[in-house]
Amino acid sequence: MVDNYFLTAYKILLNIYRDKAYINLAVQKSYTHPKKNTILKIVNGVLEHHFLLSYYIKVLAKKTPQQAIRILLMQSIYCIKILQMKSSAIITLALDTAMAIGKGELSSFISYCLNNTQETHPLPKNKKEAEQIQLNASTKLISLLKQDYPKAYKRILQAKSDGKVHIRLNENKIPIQTFEMAYPLAEPTACGYYVTLNDSIKRYLNRGDAFVQSLTSGYAVLACGDVAEKKVLDMCAAPGGKSVYLAQRGAQVTACDIYEHKLQLIKRYARKACVSVQLVLQDNTQYHSIFSDAFDCVLLDAPCSGTGVLAKRQDARLKEPDIDTLTKLQDALLANGAQYLKKGGILVYSTCSVLKAENEQMITRFLQKMNNFVLQKITTVPYNNQGMLQFLPDGKLDGFFIARMQKV
Repeated sequence: MVDNYFLTAYKILLNIYRDKAYINLAVQKSYTHPKKNTILKIVNGVLEHHFLLSYYIKVLAKKTPQQAIRILLMQSIYCIKILQMKSSAIITLALDTAMAIGKGELSSFISYCLNNTQETHPLPKNKKEAEQIQLNASTKLISLLKQDYPKAYKRILQAKSDGKVHIRLNENKIPIQTFEMAYPLAEPTACGYYVTLNDSIKRYLNRGDAFVQSLTSGYAVLACGDVAEKKVLDMCAAPGGKSVYLAQRGAQVTACDIYEHKLQLIKRYARKACVSVQLVLQDNTQYHSIFSDAFDCVLLDAPCSGTGVLAKRQDARLKEPDIDTLTKLQDALLANGAQYLKKGGILVYSTCSVLKAENEQMITRFLQKMNNFVLQKITTVPYNNQGMLQFLPDGKLDGFFIARMQKV
């Protein structure tokens, strides 16, 4: 009989690889499982060693296996070779899983590969293939980062979280002094605290007394400036953290998204935070005249390659970013956001990317086309700047870009 933690991990990986599911959504089905920590370790571990595991399969298998078996082999090899789990037990689990998914006829092939896993397999001599394995990233992703950051691309790809999370207090429910007395080791920031996630902090989060929000995401909201009593548009608002923070800072927030289920996420978030946010189902790559010159501030946290948050999004390492498609999308959103802004208003553009094509080059091109916009220094964050800030991932901060512009 299949030990169902192994089968559950396999199904999550299949969902990520085959169905292109986001890892943070795919792993949710494991949260109530009694062995959720083991499941998460396997899922994250396979993604973190994708190119190494793929290389082992290439060496072990005489022909490339179909995707369903390839994923099963990757999972099994990870458990045997990297987690050092007992090989006989993992082989039994792998064969039982193959039977459970209707692939029992491939048992001999699976057994052959896994029985040879313990052998030493030197890394490839080909430099590009070896670098893929070392950095666990696609050749195209490495090339894009190397082009922009020839000296720092490895550091970007190898950045790991220091294990702490950044939270923002719901000050309407929890006074700052009360929290700081209870958590003297919490590290204060411009808009929250870095904390170790323990059961007590989880209770704060579950009650809506605090919210997890990356510091750089909070900086994007701070870049909007004083928003009290002002009309603010969040153009691509899901999952809602920035919209809620803007509302907590006194803004009259209109939050847009193209998917109804994502608007419902924002609605639940706002309800938990005890703030009001107007929700609009709308594709802002299309111009909507009803929004023309209507807002004091527009925040565009644009869809992007996610190259600044690869430590959190291991699945993004497997993809080859379509930068041409992304920049066309970002360009259209910026152009419409500019028209939704009142004269004198503030346009804030942000991404969780480190690629210059999506960031500095995007803003430079926008300003060349729109001579009624100027960069404006961001004075609300503790970094020297002239209106643009590029953060690289460093263990605490995510890779993130922010630009603040005024319509003159």
